[in-house]
Amino acid sequence: MEITKWDQRFSLGIDQIDEQHKRLFELIGNLEQVLMDLSLRKALNDLIEYTETHFSYEQMMLDQAGYPAFDAHLGEHEKFTGTATQTYDQINQDLRSINKKGAHLAAFLRDWLTQHIMKTDKQYVDFMKDKPIPEPKF
Repeated sequence: MEITKWDQRFSLGIDQIDEQHKRLFELIGNLEQVLMDLSLRKALNDLIEYTETHFSYEQMMLDQAGYPAFDAHLGEHEKFTGTATQTYDQINQDLRSINKKGAHLAAFLRDWLTQHIMKTDKQYVDFMKDKPIPEPKF
């Protein structure tokens, strides 16, 4: 996915409107960036992988030492790993759905905004050339 950016072809020559359009492009770009950011997925994966590494070492240590409650301890690890993996898989599935819907939304917003500026907004540029442009109140 390409990050949406404002460029000069979208300029209407009305500074107040151009600045607001730039902000709209920035916000759509932020949405696109979030959709490409895999940090949640990576953080969860790293946590699960390290936990499995830790559990493997701890289980080896306890088994070698003949820990009397080894089976119960192992059961706790298996319960944790099973729940964490199941939850991770569900989050991945949810993220794929969210990313797909978010990408569809971002594409719609990007396409709508660019078409609106290039076709609809540019129609009023000549009309507004000799009109006073109020400062935005936001």
